Amino acid sequence: MAFQFLHRLASRTGWSYLLCFILRSMGVSGSCRRTTLIARGFGWSALIVVGAALTVVELAVAQDVLVVPFVMDSVVAIQSAAERIVSDYVAVITEVTGDPSYVPTIEIVNTPNLAYFNRRTGQIVLPHWASMEGPSRDFFASLSWTEAQAEELFTMLFNWFLVAHELTHWFQQEAGITLDRYSSEAMANHFAVAFHMRAAGGEERLLRLEELLEGVLFRLVDPTPEGEDAAAFFNANYAALARDPSCYGYYQFRFILDSIAHRDELDFEMLVSQYGGQS
Repeated sequence: MAFQFLHRLASRTGWSYLLCFILRSMGVSGSCRRTTLIARGFGWSALIVVGAALTVVELAVAQDVLVVPFVMDSVVAIQSAAERIVSDYVAVITEVTGDPSYVPTIEIVNTPNLAYFNRRTGQIVLPHWASMEGPSRDFFASLSWTEAQAEELFTMLFNWFLVAHELTHWFQQEAGITLDRYSSEAMANHFAVAFHMRAAGGEERLLRLEELLEGVLFRLVDPTPEGEDAAAFFNANYAALARDPSCYGYYQFRFILDSIAHRDELDFEMLVSQYGGQS
C-alpha cells in the first residue's frame, strides 16, 4: 500500500521531487540534483520501496510540520494546508514581536489577481487550480511542457510558497512598514524563503520550485526597457504590469529565484526582529 501511495504521488509531482522527500526521510540531505544521483546509485525501485515505509511514517507522525505541498485537488485540503502555514508564521511573529492585532484568514477563490492579501478584509486570497478556467490557467499551461508540470508549478507557487509571501504583506501592515512596491515584493519573498527553510523538507521544496521557475522563465521577456532601472520601472508602472501576467510573472519569478539563491543568508526570526521594531 505504501508503494502504491508513493507511486500515485509521483505521478502527480514527478519522481525526482518525490525522491528528494524520500531521501530526506532516510537522513540524506542535499540538493534535488545530488539526491537524484544518489538514487541512481542505490537503484530507483529499491530506494522507493525502502523509503516508502519511512515516508508514510513521517507523514503520519509529523503533526507539527506542514509536510507535503503536493498537488491538491480539494479546496478543503488547500485551505487546511494554508491555515497551517498561517498558524506557524503567526506563532513566530507573536513570539518575536508580541500578539498581533488580528490573524489573517484564508479564502480559496479564483480571481484575476490569483493570490493577494486584502488589507481591508484581512484575508489572504488563494486560487484553486482544479476549478480554474480562462486566461490564468492558459498562461501557466503555456509556460510548461505538460499539464502536470503546469499544475505542479501553480500549486507549489500559489498554494504553498506565496502563502508566506502574502503573510509578509500582512506583517508589513501590522508593523507599519512602508516600502515602495519593488522593495515590498523583494522583502515578501525573502521572508517567505526564510520561513519555508525552517520546515522539514523546506529546502528541497524550495529547490524544486527553483527548478520549475528556471524551466519556464526563459519563455518570458524582461519588460524593463534597455537602459532603465528595473526597480524604478517596476514602481512607476506597477498597475499596468500587474494586469499582464507575463510581465508581472517575470518580475515575481525573478524575485523568488533571487531569494532562493540567498536562502542560506536568511533567518526568519532575525528578519522578523529586524523589521518588527520599525513601526
